[in-house]
Amino acid sequence: MRRLYLGDHTKSGIRNTGLQGTNYSGLGSLASLEELDITGFTGLKDIGADLVKLNYLKKFWAAESGLTSIRFADGAPLTEVVLPDSITTVNFSGLTKLELSGLRLGEDGGGKNVTSMTVRNCPTLQSSWQFFRKWHDARVTNNIPNSECTLNVSNISWDGVSPDALVEFGAGMKSLTLTGFIQLSSVPDAGQIAKIQAIYGKNVFDKSSYGRGLFITANSPKIVISGPSELLDGSSAEYTAVTFIPVAEMHREFAVQYSMSPASISADDSNIFVSNSREGLTFNRSTHVLTAVEDNENGDVTVRITATMRSVNDAEGDEPISDSSYMNVTVRRKTYPTESDLTVTGPSSISGSTARFTWRCDNTAVTGEFDVEFVMSDEFKGKADVTPIKSDDKFYGGVTVTQIDGAMSGETYINGYCGFKFTKKYDGSELCTKTIDTVMMDPNILLTQDTNPEVFDILAGIIRTARQNDPTVFIDWDDGRTYITLTDAEEFTTSMIGTKFRRSNIKTFNEFAKFTNVTEIIDYMFADCSQLEQIEIPATVTSIGRYAFGQNDNGYEAPKFTDFYIKDNVTIIKDYAFSNCQNLTNITFGRYPRLETISSNAFQSCMSLEKLDIPNTVKTIGNGVFWFSGIKTLHIPASVTSIGSGIIAYCSTVETITVDPDNTEFYGSDSVVDGKRIGGRNFILAANDTYSNMSSGWDKRGTVCTCGSTILPDITESLCYNSFVSFGSTPEDNNNDGLHNQN
Repeated sequence: MRRLYLGDHTKSGIRNTGLQGTNYSGLGSLASLEELDITGFTGLKDIGADLVKLNYLKKFWAAESGLTSIRFADGAPLTEVVLPDSITTVNFSGLTKLELSGLRLGEDGGGKNVTSMTVRNCPTLQSSWQFFRKWHDARVTNNIPNSECTLNVSNISWDGVSPDALVEFGAGMKSLTLTGFIQLSSVPDAGQIAKIQAIYGKNVFDKSSYGRGLFITANSPKIVISGPSELLDGSSAEYTAVTFIPVAEMHREFAVQYSMSPASISADDSNIFVSNSREGLTFNRSTHVLTAVEDNENGDVTVRITATMRSVNDAEGDEPISDSSYMNVTVRRKTYPTESDLTVTGPSSISGSTARFTWRCDNTAVTGEFDVEFVMSDEFKGKADVTPIKSDDKFYGGVTVTQIDGAMSGETYINGYCGFKFTKKYDGSELCTKTIDTVMMDPNILLTQDTNPEVFDILAGIIRTARQNDPTVFIDWDDGRTYITLTDAEEFTTSMIGTKFRRSNIKTFNEFAKFTNVTEIIDYMFADCSQLEQIEIPATVTSIGRYAFGQNDNGYEAPKFTDFYIKDNVTIIKDYAFSNCQNLTNITFGRYPRLETISSNAFQSCMSLEKLDIPNTVKTIGNGVFWFSGIKTLHIPASVTSIGSGIIAYCSTVETITVDPDNTEFYGSDSVVDGKRIGGRNFILAANDTYSNMSSGWDKRGTVCTCGSTILPDITESLCYNSFVSFGSTPEDNNNDGLHNQN
């Protein structure tokens, strides 16, 4: 049998509709079959095992069938092949008579669903870039990416391929194996060359690849040099040239030479800085490596690297071929951090516990490598152990310094310094040394007149007054002493200190944590301390009083501290305690807080305070706690049973307010606005159900007082009138009610 028409064969007019969808086997036994039609057999998926036995098959029609893969006998004399859209795998081998006009991959002819293609010894197909490009474009249109595709083609001869098209064709291919040659329609630039090499192999432009693997060239003789356009002192770079020799000239020999010269200014290079000399700069013509030796005297310089190709041993009648390519390379002096780029931090005293000293380079654009060495004054050596801090950040590091037990040998304190020395790695020359004046003290010494002069003066005055009233206190004190001991600190009481620090110019008072006989921060204790940057309160403190740290007098600026740690024993923060602390950004509570009350206006006008994690021990939040603050998010914990009025009044930055679902006072279940009910006594959000943005203006009666994407909590009868209202910007607006009692 030579012809078998099972399908809807339009050429013969034969229709075997009764056989549609039937699977067949045994076709391979029809060894002399020349024509086979299975058009429309949607149930037929794979007959490859039979087709490879049909050595005389000339025509094969399978449009609209269910075939997913196809493979013919190697060397079959096929002249016409029609495949369905369902085809995903194609293997053509030895089909020497198959022309492009006789092949149709799917309805569109491009094979839009083909993800695996193998072509060997099919001269017409292998030489057609258009055939493979059409397949690529069909897949792209069908949203099948290169990453899902494999391609294996031998002995290709593609001509007229643009560099960009070749990059797009092969980029990200799951598997790509090509042999033969590709002649580009134009000479690629250095960037295109790099992309092509990354996809098709580093050696694809080498003449030695011609006839042995995949060789890529261009349609005109050309040389292109590539390499980094900038080089740092103390480093090297290789420059390589790619030669493009048309296939018609492959029989000829070519030589390539490299050279370096001062850059010359042309119309295209008008912005290039030119230097005719540069010490420590060498170029190896054999390895094409440019090396720049680092030298303090060297400045930036631009040189030209040139590659020249020329034909050699030209035969009679051959026109000589030559071309050159150059690139300008700027050799830059390495940059190092200046003294102003470097920051050194650490304590002003070392006493018993471990002290931490760190350095940071704020200029991360420096290119030179540098070493950092910890330094300390001779007086400290032998009295402390130094341990490096582990850091993977090349622009940050430090050490910990631990005083050795008994190292002071009866000395009260020693003045000295600690810091870091910065040097260039390549020659050890010093960049700078930055130190901090530090006092190493006996472990019983808390502070000295040198380490904290402002605090020392106030404490010394308190001691003198206390001794005048009661000679039995501070019995080890004498007026010539210049330090405060831990024993002294433990004798200070709340009443002794009183408001002696109010309106003072103290900067830091972390030593305050050792004043364990102080049980409360009384009203105004540290009010109007404009220079205060850091303070740590004792763990024995149970209350923080009115204006304790706040700005009370308009003649004083807000304190400078940004962080504040409220320890576990504090149970109440009183009215205006942190009022006008405009630099305060973070408040941290202890692990086991006992805080129960945040009184009225406690954080009023804290413009930098965006968030406060209210502990789940707080029961009462007073009126206007965050009045005019920068609060953005607020969460009411389950413990809260009372909320005062206007707690976020004038807070134009508020974004989110939430209530803990376990809060039985302020979390309801009945739905009134946006699925939320305000509680048992029908306190509801405004008359309509509209959200308005507080940041765009103060809300008026009849709108919900929310802020952008605010999640408003459920609130019950314990919620005070106007708790979440934004007071009007004018007196007549101040009667706007964010909450209305409907009873």
